[in-house]
Amino acid sequence: MPSVSGGNFHGTAVLAESIASLMVQSRETPPTIVPGTPKPRLLPAVAAHFTNRVRELGALTRAWEERADSPAPKVIALTGIGGIGKTSTVLRWLADLVGQFPDGQLFVYLRGGSAASATTPDEALAALLGHLGVHPEHVPPTLERKAELFRTLTAERRILLLLDDALNYAQLHHLLPASPHSLTVVTARRLLPELVRERGAAHVPLAPLDEAASLALLARLAGPERVTGQREDAEVVAASCGGSPLALCTVGSRLAVRSHLTLAAVAAEFAAADATADAEQQGAEDPVRQNLDAAYRELSPDAQRLHRLLALHPGPDCSVPVAAAALGEHPDAAGLLAELAELHLVEETALGRYRQHDQVRAHAARLAAAEEGPARSGAAVRRMISRYLRLAAAADLVVMPLRWRLGPVYRSLAAEPLVQAAASAEQALAFLERERPNLAAAVRAAEEYGFSELVWQLCEALWSLYFMRGHHQEWAETHRLGARAALECGEVSAEARMRNQRGFALVGLGLFGEAEQEYRAAARLDAEAGHVLGRASAIESLGLMMLRQQQYDEAAEAFREAAEVLTGSGDPRALALLAHHLGRAMAGQGHYPAALAQLSAARTALAALPDPYNEARALTSIAEAHLAAGRPAEAREPLTAALAIMTERGAKTQEAYVAELLAAVARAEGDRTAEADRLRRALAVYAETGAPAAVLITERLAELG
Repeated sequence: MPSVSGGNFHGTAVLAESIASLMVQSRETPPTIVPGTPKPRLLPAVAAHFTNRVRELGALTRAWEERADSPAPKVIALTGIGGIGKTSTVLRWLADLVGQFPDGQLFVYLRGGSAASATTPDEALAALLGHLGVHPEHVPPTLERKAELFRTLTAERRILLLLDDALNYAQLHHLLPASPHSLTVVTARRLLPELVRERGAAHVPLAPLDEAASLALLARLAGPERVTGQREDAEVVAASCGGSPLALCTVGSRLAVRSHLTLAAVAAEFAAADATADAEQQGAEDPVRQNLDAAYRELSPDAQRLHRLLALHPGPDCSVPVAAAALGEHPDAAGLLAELAELHLVEETALGRYRQHDQVRAHAARLAAAEEGPARSGAAVRRMISRYLRLAAAADLVVMPLRWRLGPVYRSLAAEPLVQAAASAEQALAFLERERPNLAAAVRAAEEYGFSELVWQLCEALWSLYFMRGHHQEWAETHRLGARAALECGEVSAEARMRNQRGFALVGLGLFGEAEQEYRAAARLDAEAGHVLGRASAIESLGLMMLRQQQYDEAAEAFREAAEVLTGSGDPRALALLAHHLGRAMAGQGHYPAALAQLSAARTALAALPDPYNEARALTSIAEAHLAAGRPAEAREPLTAALAIMTERGAKTQEAYVAELLAAVARAEGDRTAEADRLRRALAVYAETGAPAAVLITERLAELG
């Protein structure tokens, strides 16, 4: 049975009515910025070979100057076809402007090449809030609340925000700061009339490079001597590239890495490609495609295949291990990726992480369709998704080692790097957060390809990430697919687990009615399957939701039912946790003597396992019951014991909560000095994560002088 110990269900909400006057925590207080968070400086570097664009740079400057004194937020949109250099142009312009935005420069890549792969507003806002210093634990669950917090945090700041490669206005609506001191720059492939109409955005179109600029860019990449010495051929090549910086960069990179390649040979390649296109009646030549074809021919066979298979990668960027898996565990995937990067066929976005430009991806997809075929393509996608599953499951195992699992993948994880390295829970959670966009995309890709057994296993492996960090909307959607996939596999207990896990996402979104349906469906399915642990877990989850809603009678009934289901299961830890939950519900009912007896028995059972963390939680609940019963002096001893355990185990948030309860004891007894000491200890921890309680504790300390 999962241990439910995070902020979702454990805290002052359980006994809020009884001890709110003793506590300074409040769920309604917005999170604060994590102290020490650097001001974001996220704009990518200006392209080393940026050339010309004098007209567009001037238009951008005029648009900014015309709006500089306006009380409305400033929005400027630069539009043009893919590969035309929108991002490079904006970054060059902003390089001279960043000094006017001392509160930070933000960047979000919106992946607007297609609706299927585009960044969702929810994903973008979660990333922006994180960059502004909101700890992941305190990012609001819903899109609307994320947008409200984003507007609050940027309201008085001079922020520069670049939203790169937007799909449509709906994607942008919640991402635009309301501050009149901020500037938002949007790049898009098409004009967005709503952005002009609703937000007064200036629109600057980006045209292809002219001949002079095209030749200058070629000279920067291939060397001025070659362009000057082969002027006529250089002009033919520049004209054949159609003013596309992407095409010119691909040609220039080939020339740079192959000293024997002449501009005449490249011009001949263009002529041959044009003749082939005319013969096949394919219409006008595509300079980007022709250059990519030529660059592709320069690659080694393994690099050619990796280029093709990367088009099938489900997520926004790809790491070296996943690239190796695409090729069947190739031993030198890093070298092949470097080979692709030399010819501008991939871009290294971070150390060991690569992505394809959308036009490069489209080129690779055409080749994959022609040369790989459905069977080989599907096998490569399965290998990549399986690699993500193993990585996610290994990290999940490190974060929550005591939780029971259903997925077969957990039985073969000894060789995984995260397990071998004995990564800390913090490191494993950070890994899951970093890979989250790829993991969610892998769930969708597995569903699309019909790999149903991988869909639900991926969802199970994402439990610790979602439970610890939220992402409730994504959580609810991936697990909807997981439940459907488990049903298709005929895995009844797996479907129940998906529904149970999805219920937590729905609770986080405030959809209690839908969550109850999922919990009850999970309990019914596991009852049919005879899966005792799963059925008890679903009933426990239902009880925890009721406990959160202060429905203490119903919660107590659910916990008793779950314990009855578990009777004879031989799982003392699950029974001890249920005993603890029941004691909390009994305290909520006001049955303090019976609750204390129940909680003391749970504490004894947890100590005997041993399970120090949950023993400390039981001690905390004992103290809460004493406080709620009006006996603060009797809460001190269990709280002191709980504080020692939480401190020893490095459970920072729980340590701070116990210290806050000890402050409540001191306050009830009129000991202002002891109260201040305990509040300062709690504040030191809460401030590390920007917890909402930090604000109110600071205010209370000010009252205490």
